Amino acid sequence: MRRLLTFMLAAATLLTAAATDFENRFVGITTPDDSWETVNVAGALGRMGERMMVSRSDSHHAAIDLARIDFVEMPFTPESYIDTQVVGRRDVFCHNADTVGVPTDTTLLGRPARTVTFTKQANGYTYLCDATAANIGFGTLFVITGRRQGMPNVVSRVVNSIRVKTDTTTLAGTPALVAAAGRVLKRHPIVSAGIDTFRDIDMPDPQTVRFTVTVPYLTRDAIDVPMFIQTKRAEWLKARQDATLTDLMLATAMRERKDLRYVFVDDHGNELGTLLILPEEYGQ
Repeated sequence: MRRLLTFMLAAATLLTAAATDFENRFVGITTPDDSWETVNVAGALGRMGERMMVSRSDSHHAAIDLARIDFVEMPFTPESYIDTQVVGRRDVFCHNADTVGVPTDTTLLGRPARTVTFTKQANGYTYLCDATAANIGFGTLFVITGRRQGMPNVVSRVVNSIRVKTDTTTLAGTPALVAAAGRVLKRHPIVSAGIDTFRDIDMPDPQTVRFTVTVPYLTRDAIDVPMFIQTKRAEWLKARQDATLTDLMLATAMRERKDLRYVFVDDHGNELGTLLILPEEYGQ
């Protein structure tokens, strides 16, 4: 009898589907059971973050549930990220979306977030999907999930298990964001318009946020400085008008009515010119 009981307990253990933990540099998850496949898509976001994917398939290897979790080390506003990546279908997962709903406010891991639902066709099935973005510290958490139409929403349990490993301190106010941005820029210079590179940011005084922007292949002797600065001003105002200035750093500085000073330098750090954007210009 004891041997039979031992055998039955061992068999029960084998039949029990164990939860599986998975993590990368920034986030971790726990799947409900071991029927899920997890993939760490290293390098998917370049040097600016990391991505993981998790899915559960049927016997024909077609996904029943799937989730993709991105952590980007830049604080894009959730509104702009959802509008650009999902509504604008820039994200590869959303290229062939059939219908996209209206973005709404929600929460993600207890933080204010923006979310939108959409449908897409894949593997001959209709998938019900949603995408949610939230700021966590000086970063953006972006979660896309999909489940086959007619199947229970099991993937929501994966989303609810997300653990963020990076600094999750809620940053408020321009000085805190400037300090955080400075730390990130030391690791990840940001290329703007494919040429200019943001390498440094500071607050020389309480009213001014100063960006240092490297413009390669130019020297002061080779450009008309006033015309160069006016061109940069026109580019900034157009981006503001087109609502493509999505960085939370800029949004916070403008909300708090700070002067924005862009110092343009060449490859050797020699100053080419300075562009000053005053708060009264924000609405133009």
